[in-house]
Amino acid sequence: VKEAMGQAALANTDGGLVIKGFCEDMASLYPQLTVLALPAVNEAFGRVLAEAMGYGVPCIGTNAGGIPDVIGDTGWLHTAGDVDDLMHCLQ
Repeated sequence: VKEAMGQAALANTDGGLVIKGFCEDMASLYPQLTVLALPAVNEAFGRVLAEAMGYGVPCIGTNAGGIPDVIGDTGWLHTAGDVDDLMHCLQ
């Protein structure tokens, strides 16, 4: 994840990428998002994905845990731990 964040930050020449950490008020953040990426290696459900999709935000997640069940065919999946695959989804 740190490697992907570093690569994304280097490619962020127009300032369009925002990497958020913990946020208490996600409801106010979702409408501002273009896409939500959850590069979790081990996630049982991925509630943040379900919430974002409820706001109409396209989602990218890993093919690990319960994430594929949450995303279904409405978003993009990448191989857990594969930074290049995640970057491909973000393009």
